[in-house]
Amino acid sequence: MPSLDELAAYFQITTAEDALWFGIGVSAQLAFTMRFLIQWIASERAGRSIVPVAFWYFSLGGGIVLFVYGLQRGEPVILLGQSFGIVVYLRNIWLIHAERRRERERLSVSLPPRPLRAAGETAQDGRWAAIALGVIAGLTLLRLITLALQGYPLLGDEAQYWTWAQAPDWGYYSKPPMVAWAIAAAEAVCGGGVACLRAPATLSYAVGAAFVFLLGRRLFGARVGAWAAIVYATLPGVSFSALLVTTDPFLLMFWAVGLYAVHRAATEGDGLRWWAVAGVAVGLGLLSKYAMIAFPLSLGLWALVDPAARAALRARGVLLAAAIAGAIFAPNLLWNAAQDWPTLGHTADNANFGASLFNPENLLKFFGEQFGVFGPLLMAALLALLVTRPAAIWRDGRMRFLILFATPILLIMLGQSFISRAHANWAAPAYVAATLLVAGALLTRAPKLGRGLLSASIALHVVVAAAAYAWDAWAPAAGLADARFDPYQHQRGWDGLGAATRAALDAHPDARLLSDHRMTLASLVREARPPLDDFAKWNPRGTVLDHYEMTTDIAADVGADFVFVTRSAVDAVAARFDAATLIRTYALPRPGGRTRAYRIYLLEGFRGYAPVERVKGIEPSS
Repeated sequence: MPSLDELAAYFQITTAEDALWFGIGVSAQLAFTMRFLIQWIASERAGRSIVPVAFWYFSLGGGIVLFVYGLQRGEPVILLGQSFGIVVYLRNIWLIHAERRRERERLSVSLPPRPLRAAGETAQDGRWAAIALGVIAGLTLLRLITLALQGYPLLGDEAQYWTWAQAPDWGYYSKPPMVAWAIAAAEAVCGGGVACLRAPATLSYAVGAAFVFLLGRRLFGARVGAWAAIVYATLPGVSFSALLVTTDPFLLMFWAVGLYAVHRAATEGDGLRWWAVAGVAVGLGLLSKYAMIAFPLSLGLWALVDPAARAALRARGVLLAAAIAGAIFAPNLLWNAAQDWPTLGHTADNANFGASLFNPENLLKFFGEQFGVFGPLLMAALLALLVTRPAAIWRDGRMRFLILFATPILLIMLGQSFISRAHANWAAPAYVAATLLVAGALLTRAPKLGRGLLSASIALHVVVAAAAYAWDAWAPAAGLADARFDPYQHQRGWDGLGAATRAALDAHPDARLLSDHRMTLASLVREARPPLDDFAKWNPRGTVLDHYEMTTDIAADVGADFVFVTRSAVDAVAARFDAATLIRTYALPRPGGRTRAYRIYLLEGFRGYAPVERVKGIEPSS
C-alpha cells in the first residue's frame, strides 16, 4: 500500500496550495457525481426514469468548479470535458425555467414584488434562535480551546500588529488601528499569550455570525436566519481566519453589524437610532480596513436601483450615519495627514497598478481561490443563482438588497485581479450578504435541495477545519509531520529563533536588535522581547517602505553595537562596522523537511550609512 507521501507525489501535491486545489477538485467531482444519485433517488420515488431539476444544478456547479480546477492545474482533458457540458447544463436550466414561465403566464399567475423583510414571525423562532446561537457559541468555544492547545507563534504580520499594540495610536504605516487596539485590549485583559492575543478574532466572527442570524430572521424568518448563521460561521475563510488576529475579522464583524443596522433603519418608520448604529459600524469598519469603503458604495447602488430604498435613504438618518462615520474615521485621516499619508499611499500601491496590466492568469487564480474562501458548493450555488435565475432573484426585494451588498466588491476585486492582482481575502466582505442570499434563495424556493446542499457544505467545511485544527494530533501518525502542505508551516520555529536571539542579546547587553527584513524583525521583537526602543531595521537607502523604516533609524548611532539577524549575505552590512562576528546559525523549519538558515551576528562599532538621499515608497503586502 503506498504511503501518504507517495500518494502526494503521485497526485503532484507539493505545497499547501496544491493540497487546497486538490480538495477543491475532489469536492467538485463529488458534487458532479451526486447528480446521478439524485436522479436515481428521484426515479425510484416516481417509479419511472426522470431527470429532476437538481440534476442540472449539480451538473452545472460541479462542472464550473471542475473547469476552474482544470484551468489552475493545466489539465486540457478536464477543460475539454467540461467546456461543452457547462453550455448544455445552462441551456437545460434555461429551458426548464422558460417552460415554467410560460406555464405561469398561461395560468395568469402574477408574481408581486417581494417585500424587503419577512412577513410575521412563527412560533418556532425561539427554537431556531437557540439553535443558531448555540452552534455559534459552541464553535467559538471550540476555537478558543484550539488556540489554547495549539500555541503556535504569531505570524509575521500578527507580530507586527503586536508591536503596534505596544504603542496604541490612531494609525500605523500599512493599516488602520483597530487590529492593534484589539490586541492591546486583549493583552490588558488576559495577558500576552498567543491564545489571548488571537481571541478577539474568534470573538469577532461570533458577533458577525450572530448579526447574520438577526438579519436573516428579519428577511426570511428565523429558520433561514439560523441556517445562514451556521453556514457563515463554518465558511472555510472564517474557520481559518478565526485563529489569526488580522484585520479581516473586525472588518467582517462591522460589515455584518452595518448590514443589519441599515436594513432596520430603512424598513422601520423611526429608524434614526439604527442609522446611528450604521454610522458607528461604518466608522469602526474603516478603522479596521479601508475595504469598508465598499459598504457606502453598495448602499448608494441600493438607493439607485430600488425605489423603496431610495425613499428610505432620503431621510435625515443617512446624514446622521455619514456624520458619525466621518467623526469616527477622522482621527485616522488626521494621523495620516501628519505622517504624509503613509497608510493611504500603501493601500493605493498595494493594488500594484504600476506592474504589467491585464493578467488573465491572476483573474483565474483569484476566481478559483473564492471557491476555497466561500466553499465550493456555496460558490457554485451562488453562481448558479446569479446566472440562471437573475430576473426572478432580482424581483425579490430582499434578494436585491443582498445582491447589492455582495456583488460590487466581488466584481471590483475580480477586475483588479485581471488588471493587476488581488489576494483571496480581499473580497471577503461579499460573503456576509452572499451567505444570506444563497441560504435565503435555496430554502425559500427549493427547500429540500437547499437543506441538502447547505448540510453538505457545512459538513465539508467542518471536516476540513477539524482536520486543520487537529493537524498536530493526527498528521505525524499519518507520516505528514514534515509535509509541504502543513497549514501551520509559516508559524513554526519563530519561538526557537527568538530564544536564540534573546540569548545573544543577553550575552551582549549593550547591543541593540537589528534586522534587514520587516517580517523577521517583527517576529523577533515579539519572541526575543527587546525593549521597545532598542530595535531597528537596517535601512542604508533611507527608504520609508514599512512601519519600522518609518519609526526607527540608526543613522545617527555611530559607534553603536547591534545583534544582527539575517537570512541574506552579510558582507554589505558588515562593511559599515568595525567588526562582525558570527554568533550562531539557526535552522528555521520549512515545509517538506527543509530548513532556512538565519545567521545571528554581533556587529560592533557602527560607522554610519553611506550618504544617500532619503526617498519614500510603498512596500506591497497582503
